[in-house]
Amino acid sequence: MTEIFGEFESDMPVTPEYLIIGFSPSSIPLKHRWRNNGLSADFLADYLTTFFLGDPDDTSAI
Repeated sequence: MTEIFGEFESDMPVTPEYLIIGFSPSSIPLKHRWRNNGLSADFLADYLTTFFLGDPDDTSAI
């Protein structure tokens, strides 16, 4: 069963710009990856906030 959460845009404009990020969770043991998980999460959060600014007056998420 496939379930989509949120809004999905089917009529996206054609553009040559895109971002592909790949993670290989089984490339090294979990003990060695653990220290990078926070760094990866912070990077993705900072990158995505560029596009999803939200309400600048809402300080509840801070």
